[in-house]
Amino acid sequence: LRGIARKHQFNADATRAGRADLEEAIRRDPNYGPAHGYLAWLNLIDILLGMTGEWGPSRLGEVIAQFSRAIQLDPNLSTAHQGLSQALIHAGDLGQAVAVARRGVELGPSDADALLFYAVALFESGEVAEALELADKAIGLNPVRPAYYCFFHAMILWGNERYQQALDEEEECLRKAPAFLGAHTY
Repeated sequence: LRGIARKHQFNADATRAGRADLEEAIRRDPNYGPAHGYLAWLNLIDILLGMTGEWGPSRLGEVIAQFSRAIQLDPNLSTAHQGLSQALIHAGDLGQAVAVARRGVELGPSDADALLFYAVALFESGEVAEALELADKAIGLNPVRPAYYCFFHAMILWGNERYQQALDEEEECLRKAPAFLGAHTY
């Protein structure tokens, strides 16, 4: 649980500490799928935001393998499907990313994250209107949105030419996580 909480802090120290927590969980129980899945998430975030410099784009294949291991251990783990879909987007496999994200929603139909990451996969594949509907639904299910909700919602709003709302969402993201580099860049 500490590892999961630390992955949402979006800074180098929390990322390293979260990685250590999740690696310890895997050491204690190598067959615990959620620990593999959340470690993969943390490493993917590190790749995308470059927080520690320890994980870069050349390690994307390792992250995909980590998510795949989590799914192998627990095929019903919606969070691993969500993360794998995001990794596949960055690997350039949009069709598979959408399919895996859709599976994440099937496994967790009321999971706001599953809807959000399905929306991101649809957005990246060019389905911007449907992506906005799903992102809005995800936000409606999660009254205490973490910073990354604001970030992805802003991206999808921008794609739907709702620029002021997109800017407002990025500003909200930065209020919640001032070190979130992606929001600064966006």
